[in-house]
Amino acid sequence: MNRILLDTNVILDLILAREPFYESTVRLFKLLLSSDNYKGYITANSITDIFYIAKKSIHYEKVRLMLIELLKYIEIVNVCKTDIKKALLSDYPDLEDALQIVCAEKNKSICNNYSG
Repeated sequence: MNRILLDTNVILDLILAREPFYESTVRLFKLLLSSDNYKGYITANSITDIFYIAKKSIHYEKVRLMLIELLKYIEIVNVCKTDIKKALLSDYPDLEDALQIVCAEKNKSICNNYSG
């Protein structure tokens, strides 16, 4: 099974219907939901980041319900002190991106990280 670590921005593209990435994000999620060959993951810290950002555009109760629904279909990758230290010591200038990559490597996932 292919594990795909979903970047915070990918989830935000879906929840907030952000263009120009919304349609491709919908296709990605349809693939994840319809195939036994792929499993979606997000990092634990992404949940709070997604909630914080999305509630600026959508009522917090709707965001909460969307995240509850999302968690029925994707798994959580825990983030620990070692992961954060590795990200901080990496050459990546963006800490969130670095942490996503560290967690993808830990989880043996494909990381679809992008700066969106």
